[in-house]
Amino acid sequence: MKDTQGSNAVWTAPAGDMKTSQKAKARFTVPELHNDRLTEWNMHVTKALGPCDMIIGRDILKFPKIDLRFSDEIIKWDGAEMPSKDGDASTKEACYVADNNPVEDAVHRVKRILDSKCDKADIEKICEEQAESDKQQQAQLAVLLCKCKALFDGQLGCWHGQEVKLEL
Repeated sequence: MKDTQGSNAVWTAPAGDMKTSQKAKARFTVPELHNDRLTEWNMHVTKALGPCDMIIGRDILKFPKIDLRFSDEIIKWDGAEMPSKDGDASTKEACYVADNNPVEDAVHRVKRILDSKCDKADIEKICEEQAESDKQQQAQLAVLLCKCKALFDGQLGCWHGQEVKLEL
């Protein structure tokens, strides 16, 4: 957590007013839903929150589109779901991470790869279809992609480099 500019605020809650005098840029994950996502947020800091580590406001839930479904007590975020936690649960009881079956995951991954359509890409045509780019940008893209033609030959292969994760 990194301290940022001071910010006085008073929050009215059913249990009474809560005062904050600082903000901090916090980084946190929600491994119960997506263990590979890191969220950064400017949060208000207070001396004590009782049994809570942090209070997540509507702003944090709305931005990444996290849904709290009280009707069936499910929390959903971008395709992942978890059961809501009992407010009286102990820390040990409240921590929920679904175990994935590694064999099942591997089978699904291989099936997706084998079912994918791997035709040779027409680099020139793809570049021309980039309507948001002008002719010069399309030509530059074509030159760049042609340097890596082997990646677009329609053949499956193995990556031998360092693992890379991209979040779009």
